Amino acid sequence: MSGVISSEVPDEPQVKTGLAIPYWAWAIIAGLVALIGIKLRRKAGRKSARRDLMGDASPAAIAILDAMCHAAKADGHVSPSELIEIAEAAQKMTGEKIDPKRVAEMAKLAESNLTDQDYKRLVAGRTEDEKEVMMRGVLFVAVADGKLDSKEQQFVGKLAGVMQMPATKIQALLGDVVAARSGNTAT
Repeated sequence: MSGVISSEVPDEPQVKTGLAIPYWAWAIIAGLVALIGIKLRRKAGRKSARRDLMGDASPAAIAILDAMCHAAKADGHVSPSELIEIAEAAQKMTGEKIDPKRVAEMAKLAESNLTDQDYKRLVAGRTEDEKEVMMRGVLFVAVADGKLDSKEQQFVGKLAGVMQMPATKIQALLGDVVAARSGNTAT
């Protein structure tokens, strides 16, 4: 009986409906993809708006100010003292007096939960000196309200990790920042 097709094989192919994905499942998948797209577009819009608020600053200054804004927002609350630190740093880096309302808007547009890719973006293309200035600025902002809470510590730790900055360097910079804030300028 070789070469004969078994009688169990149907004349017409049959699709088992148990394997097909129902239309409602496709609708949920499409909805999730659309939601992710909207979220990414909003994030890109906030990033673009922050850059627009920073004016004609150099790419390094923009990255440093952006990092400072993210640091300010890391704990979920941007204090007036943090805004002052950012405004003073912005003025030093750009030579332009920055309106505190503009700084507040920049901080408002910052992300509070950065991804690993966001940290890499902040550091990308920065020299070692620029990374040190960025970390010093972030530390000034993080301790501006008088405390370094766990979310700010986490922000500093992740940024330091991406920068590949040793803990001893972070501790030294933090010591400089604390000394500068108490009037014993070591910076």
